[in-house]
Amino acid sequence: MEPRKPVIGSKYCHFKNKMYQLLAVATHSENEGNMFLSEVDHVKYPEVIRKYRFELMQEPEL
Repeated sequence: MEPRKPVIGSKYCHFKNKMYQLLAVATHSENEGNMFLSEVDHVKYPEVIRKYRFELMQEPEL
């Protein structure tokens, strides 16, 4: 499976059902991880059905 890549300008839905538009992406200085692309912690949030913290809702308009 191809790794997920954030799409600048696209709209994403957070697993708590709030919408966000991605303006930029930063990398964590200690582990070079990207929380934006991470999976939901199903131990902490067992009621959440979604796999990822943010899911792409719409491609950017050209």
